[in-house]
Amino acid sequence: MNRRELIANASLITTVGIAGLLSKGTASAAPAPGVTLIDRLVEAINSRELSKLEQVYAAGSGYINHQVLVGAPSAIPAREEFKSYLAQRIKAFPDLNVSYDVAFATDDMVAANLIWRGTQKGDYLGVAATSKKVTWNSTDLFRIKNGLFSDHWGAVDLYGLERQLRS
Repeated sequence: MNRRELIANASLITTVGIAGLLSKGTASAAPAPGVTLIDRLVEAINSRELSKLEQVYAAGSGYINHQVLVGAPSAIPAREEFKSYLAQRIKAFPDLNVSYDVAFATDDMVAANLIWRGTQKGDYLGVAATSKKVTWNSTDLFRIKNGLFSDHWGAVDLYGLERQLRS
């Protein structure tokens, strides 16, 4: 069983005490608040309205990204650093689109498997523009405080992305 099947298996999720589950294509009365934040994140990226991230991520020291993005950690507040990172990704992939196939939430945590798609028109990760259409994923876990993301841990399939760009 792959990890997507494992996460999407609602009976298994229930046995480990996950409160809210939303899997694309699965009926749900109402998404858990954490899943609603994932929806807002996706909408902000796809609409290119990065200012909407202020409705998703806590400001200043209220948000900590425990994942080093591209490059070394910086003194820039994490939310602003993330906006900058996304702007670079959008510049490299002007048609960037993000969705998710599964997300689940507890009272103060939410996890999602994000699916990123785009055509590389600019340099990214040291790879010159290729005009290749690529798809990659990231698995992200967020802590929620005061209705906003306060912490982030994630894993991006950079190996798979780079393989597609260099092939």
